[in-house]
Amino acid sequence: MATTIQVDRKTAELLKKLKEEEGVETYNELILRLVSGYKKLDTSKFGKYSNLPSFEREKIDRLD
Repeated sequence: MATTIQVDRKTAELLKKLKEEEGVETYNELILRLVSGYKKLDTSKFGKYSNLPSFEREKIDRLD
């Protein structure tokens, strides 16, 4: 089942260029590739240090 997605002209031009650069034939293939790449990045964005605690600034400023 096909559907229509509305995008502005600039977005359509960017998608067309990306489609050519990625060597895919359809916008569907391009979108699937972009989404799967985004999801992979989300799970491994910190590489081997994925369990690092979040940064917390020290209460005492070292420059004083």
